[in-house]
Amino acid sequence: MEDRLPTPGPTRVRLWNKYFLMLMTIGFFSSLCNQFFNPTLSLHVKDLGGTETVVGLLGTSFTLGSAIFRVIGGKSCDKRGRMRTALIGLIIFACASALFLVVENIYGILLLRVLQGTGFGLSSTSLTASVADVLPDDRLASGIGYYG
Repeated sequence: MEDRLPTPGPTRVRLWNKYFLMLMTIGFFSSLCNQFFNPTLSLHVKDLGGTETVVGLLGTSFTLGSAIFRVIGGKSCDKRGRMRTALIGLIIFACASALFLVVENIYGILLLRVLQGTGFGLSSTSLTASVADVLPDDRLASGIGYYG
């Protein structure tokens, strides 16, 4: 009779590792901060005397900044690194968000909204790419789904 140890089954790399959870947390709070601005900033601009057109420009300026810098962020992720690009984007986003507390000019608010979109575009693109890097290959689809 042989003493044989049972052969272990295929090992699975954990989906919910510390890097994935960290990136999910950062992405969640970044998106949450952005979503707080959408309804409240338009009310603030109306209180400052802004028209409906200016309120519409708030969303457009954010989207424009975000769309342009998603392309730039993708190239920067490959050239400078994902986490460095994410950190730069998060700093731009956080600084622009904090400056809303002191800027009372409608044109300044529009400029900050473009900067906020720039930071969000850089950070969200690089965070998503980072998530894809830390996920195991066999769990990539479900991990990206959870992240989204």
